[in-house]
Amino acid sequence: MRVLPGMIGLLVFLAAPSALRSASAGPGPRLEWEWHAPQTEIQDLAFSNQGSELAASVNYLWPDGVDAESYPQAFLAALSERAQREPRFADPKVMILSKAGVVDTLPGWGWSPAFSPDDAKVAFSSQVQPATGKRILAATLAGNELALYDRSSHAVEKLVSPLPDEHVGRSVFTEDGKGLFYEIGAAVNGEWQGAIGVGWVALPGAKEAVLVEPKKVLGYWVVVDGLSAMAGGVFADLWVPAHKGPEDYLADRYDEHFVKIGADGRQTELMAASRSIEERETLLASAGPAGGFSVAKNGQLDRYDPAGQLQGSQKMHERESLVAQSYRAGWLAFLVGERFEQGGQAIVFRSLDGKMKYKLRVPGDFDEMVPSGDGKKIAMVDTRDVDKNGEHSQYDCVSIFDID
Repeated sequence: MRVLPGMIGLLVFLAAPSALRSASAGPGPRLEWEWHAPQTEIQDLAFSNQGSELAASVNYLWPDGVDAESYPQAFLAALSERAQREPRFADPKVMILSKAGVVDTLPGWGWSPAFSPDDAKVAFSSQVQPATGKRILAATLAGNELALYDRSSHAVEKLVSPLPDEHVGRSVFTEDGKGLFYEIGAAVNGEWQGAIGVGWVALPGAKEAVLVEPKKVLGYWVVVDGLSAMAGGVFADLWVPAHKGPEDYLADRYDEHFVKIGADGRQTELMAASRSIEERETLLASAGPAGGFSVAKNGQLDRYDPAGQLQGSQKMHERESLVAQSYRAGWLAFLVGERFEQGGQAIVFRSLDGKMKYKLRVPGDFDEMVPSGDGKKIAMVDTRDVDKNGEHSQYDCVSIFDID
């Protein structure tokens, strides 16, 4: 198949092939549907609250680095020529997908969509600068704004504009839909971006506040990880530099503070530790029934009540990388092999007894996985290669599994 630069316009829904069935015996996960388009990259997945739709950032896959070496020079030259004529043809578009295909494409360009509690609106990070042909570094994202899309009127409202050299990253709605928490991003590790603060804006967009002020300690940014929703606020994992090391951009040691942040800016510390740079690992938190929550990190799963009191712990042993969890549905998903390198297989374990529940397999290399809000579905993205008649191309495919 020869992939032409204009083929991003051909967005084709393909029915799920029978080859993508679970390898586990007996009852197992059911592949509900999948979607892909030629030479297309899919990322930043977000389920609707009803679970029937999936929002994602979709862009023409511009070959970069080692990947570019497998493409003909004529193909790469054609891309560059088109970028001169159409500076934004490969910029990311936020799309809403379902079993029927593409439900909606939001105006403009952007990343990191998030559904409102009633699924009537979608918040996203609006890509202000042209990104076509550029690496997604902090400089490319600088100036990105928090925007809100009304699915009924198709209008886009700008909510937050960042300071110069900063950008708005992921956002999380409050449970009542009357506010949005969002990441404040900037260059953290050289040219690479990361979250350095947390903001909040009331809806409709009238009041705005910075809840975690970006700051440097020992000359390094305090880094924010794991922003996710919980009852009455959001989780955030704050990494405070504690020891200056040989790196110019990252400290040698960090004090970790896992906190709950309310819309009033009040922080409640739930966990604290001191870790070396090698031990830095993104924490996965999941809201559970009646305001409880669970935290998976460093080989251990901890369960808390709504007041933040530890209710129980379980060792996760030396398994592969933890990529998703759902406290409400009681499961943990681990990637088998290295992310982006060793193929697309994940194993789902029951979180209470550690027994295997399902295996999930996709043909390509694993990129991303997210659970639905009720934990009954998983969406996985994998990258697939096509080599035909001496021509090479790639595309991402998103697969939705029912694991209830």
